[in-house]
Amino acid sequence: MIIYGLKRDKNKQLYSILGKLCNKQVRAGWINGERYETGASIASVMNLLNNGGIVIGEDNKAISIPPRPFLNLATKLTEADINMVWKEDFIYSLKAILIVIMYYMINNIKLAIETTNEPPLSRMTIVRRMRTKKYRYALDKPLMETGKAYNSIKGEIINV
Repeated sequence: MIIYGLKRDKNKQLYSILGKLCNKQVRAGWINGERYETGASIASVMNLLNNGGIVIGEDNKAISIPPRPFLNLATKLTEADINMVWKEDFIYSLKAILIVIMYYMINNIKLAIETTNEPPLSRMTIVRRMRTKKYRYALDKPLMETGKAYNSIKGEIINV
């Protein structure tokens, strides 16, 4: 993201936030170590049911558990959802966020121009403004002679 007229290092905080966002992971499943009343880990049981395996029953006999790859199906479904979200929702959301940021940037540049009073204009500048009658704002307001630069502040979103 570029604020024209400002050095890139002024945007370090924004770059930091975006970098942190890009390094996030999402997990779902049985991740908090929950257990059945018997003490068996729910995650381990679900893994066994997904992949199949052999367990020892109450009568000490081996029981074959056939694989029921529900997690594989969930992964495929999630991949399809991620692709849809990435292509549609994420890009839409990212654009919406960037538009809001862009308008904040535009408004903050304008606010900074409006509130800048130091250093004050020289007497010569004020006299010149009076003679040419080109000023549209306060006669002694720095950065606001005709308003052309102020009114031409625009924003754009690049590469989204």
